Amino acid sequence: MLDTIEKYYLLLLIYSFAGWIWESVICALIFQKKLINSGFFIGPYCPIYGFGALLDIIVLGWIKDPILLFFASAFICCIMEYITSYVMEKLFNARWWDYSDMKFNINGRVCLLGFVAFGILSVLLTKYIDPFIESLIIATPETLIHTGCIVSAVIITIDVIITLKSIKGFNDKLRVFTEALLEKGSALSETIIERQSVISETLAEKKNAVTDAISEKKSAVTDKLQSTAAYEKLDAIKKYI
Repeated sequence: MLDTIEKYYLLLLIYSFAGWIWESVICALIFQKKLINSGFFIGPYCPIYGFGALLDIIVLGWIKDPILLFFASAFICCIMEYITSYVMEKLFNARWWDYSDMKFNINGRVCLLGFVAFGILSVLLTKYIDPFIESLIIATPETLIHTGCIVSAVIITIDVIITLKSIKGFNDKLRVFTEALLEKGSALSETIIERQSVISETLAEKKNAVTDAISEKKSAVTDKLQSTAAYEKLDAIKKYI
């Protein structure tokens, strides 16, 4: 039983590392023209690839037809990728991958290109790669396997603890920043509203003053016209009409 657990544990590590190489080196160089660490953890491994590979090997390894294996593996891997993306986003308020800019994607979590890639890689893995990897594991001395499993387990445990603490610290800082930003925004909104109110009152006062001044000028002009001789003659003529 222990040998079986160790074998699958090593396979998980190997394919997690291979997945990291695929994401951080191959895909990064093709799409972003630079090397990146696209994994969730600090170390060079993407566990989703490791678990996906084990799922193919254990659950779908019995399928002989490569076409059926292609579609079955692609569907399972995409479902697993979608669920993982959703859960990680809900837990950590972040998305580690987003396919929104790619054609035929579902909520940016999975896409057609990934579906095809998963299918092809799964067929190659199940038919050719995994038999070779397992033969290497069988040929490795048991002492070296035991030591490697223990050492890697300790390193990964430390990595998980550091990663989770880092994410928690980042989320705490992000929350404080967001709260401060909201407070600043609220204060700014209140200031803008107050200034708008003052400006409105000032404009209203100016408008009333201008209206009063116009009325006074109009009244003065009317009085002045009525006092002129021409207006008196015009008024006298109206009486005879």
